Amino acid sequence: MLHSFPSNLTFAYYPEEWALKNMITKNDRVELRVQGEHIFWLVGCRWNCMAQCQFRAGWAEFVLDTNLEEGDVCMFELVQEGNLEARKRPVFNARIFRLV
Repeated sequence: MLHSFPSNLTFAYYPEEWALKNMITKNDRVELRVQGEHIFWLVGCRWNCMAQCQFRAGWAEFVLDTNLEEGDVCMFELVQEGNLEARKRPVFNARIFRLV
């Protein structure tokens, strides 16, 4: 599980150790879900030269659609491992804790 503190609409950085443990091994897309919502967001993942995984394409839509604000905490939990051969992407449940 990873905590994220949204402060940027363009992208979010995640540590290499977390990304590799959660089956994000190359530039690809992941699926983000929020409990109680009937939609999901496909978010592009890109590795940078500092061995950080970034949520990029689709991240802004996720932040805006879920009304994330700076100071909120978003926890990601892997619920389905990705499998390149089976063309299954990693799926994460996102739990949002609002700054009061």
